Amino acid sequence: AQMLVVALLIRWAGGVRVELDPAHGWAVLAYGAGSFLAVAVLEELLFRGFVFQRLVDGLGAPAALLLMAALFAAAHLGNPGMEGSTVVTATLDNGLGALLLGLAYLRTGSLALPMGIHFGWNWTQGSLLGFDVSGQAQAGWLLPHLLDKPQWLSGGAFGPEASVFAVAVDTVAVILLWRWKGTRHQPRTQAGPAAAAA
Repeated sequence: AQMLVVALLIRWAGGVRVELDPAHGWAVLAYGAGSFLAVAVLEELLFRGFVFQRLVDGLGAPAALLLMAALFAAAHLGNPGMEGSTVVTATLDNGLGALLLGLAYLRTGSLALPMGIHFGWNWTQGSLLGFDVSGQAQAGWLLPHLLDKPQWLSGGAFGPEASVFAVAVDTVAVILLWRWKGTRHQPRTQAGPAAAAA
């Protein structure tokens, strides 16, 4: 849903024209699903897995979130299409995305939600809409044609995640997750004889 909103805002602002890709097919969606699922699982294990969870225990959630967001954004700095204004918007959005995914873990106590968000964002962006994903060209169900607009608006060759619209959408999502109490359950303590006596 987030990526669809970003793409619609870019189209509304005149940054892209989209048509059905003549070479589209179910195989494109299926192949993209497998590829992007693997990416989501790997990156979430790396950035929201053991290291992040130990940082939360040792430094506290705010520091762990900010540190891993900085590392996640830095890990994408060498990607194709990182040039000009894209460096600023893509880095900012990758950092916000990492905050969002970290909060998704903290609010649920599970990697399932961050993996699902990560997968859905990339698969919708690449396999469904046909945009580049973090600078990597994708074959999609649709074929986007970037129009003569600044890269900060359309995302340029890096993809819509380098657009100011992605920054805005991710900012709203981070605020919503920050305010959400989550579904993480506190462990129950068993009332034994000592507890009953107290």
